Amino acid sequence: MSEKFRADPGRANAAVAKIDSLSEMIIGWGDEFFDSLSNAGEILGHDEFGREAGRQLYNQGLQIHDGVLAFGQVTDSVPVMLRSQQAKVGKAQTDVIGAISEVGAHQGEGLPGKGGFHGK
Repeated sequence: MSEKFRADPGRANAAVAKIDSLSEMIIGWGDEFFDSLSNAGEILGHDEFGREAGRQLYNQGLQIHDGVLAFGQVTDSVPVMLRSQQAKVGKAQTDVIGAISEVGAHQGEGLPGKGGFHGK
């Protein structure tokens, strides 16, 4: 995870929100495009040439639709990865603070409220 995102959880949350909205937008565009190809296939389907062209459009539309859905799934997975990284960073920070407190307590130093010598 980038240093920018580790240092600023708000920035990571904003990135997650943008990726979520991008995913929704991409899937929406894919659905609209697939619908327009289906409509074009219906319009073309009046003779054998038109029906074949319509079938080709439909097959290409299915491929594009599948690609858009796959891309949407990839963008959906990014926020999950960012969120899991945030949780790991938070736990690591807590563990480090706990370790500092333990070492400090044994050496007569520590964090405020955690025991040990705080200096005057």
